[in-house]
Amino acid sequence: MYGIVDTLISGGTSEKTKTSRPLVKSIMRTTFLATDPEVYAQTCHAVATASEPDYGKIKARTVVLAGEEDKTCPKATLHFLEREIGGEVKLVVVKDAAHWVQ
Repeated sequence: MYGIVDTLISGGTSEKTKTSRPLVKSIMRTTFLATDPEVYAQTCHAVATASEPDYGKIKARTVVLAGEEDKTCPKATLHFLEREIGGEVKLVVVKDAAHWVQ
């Protein structure tokens, strides 16, 4: 995790977090460094090789959450999910946030 932690933080945080939220960056660093690298690698592999779900089968009310600066889930992806999910969908875009919204 030491080899990728800076990339994860840089790619997953907003400009505001990078420039004025040192505590958030510290918490993220601590969390990533406490993560088992093998488990993280297996999770990345599972996501990369997963088949596309049939979003139309989702009938429950669904909240799709993303940061306004999220490069992993850009606005085009949010609108795709909004169109494809079979149930009621509410999009929530968090200002001054990127992929790591929390």
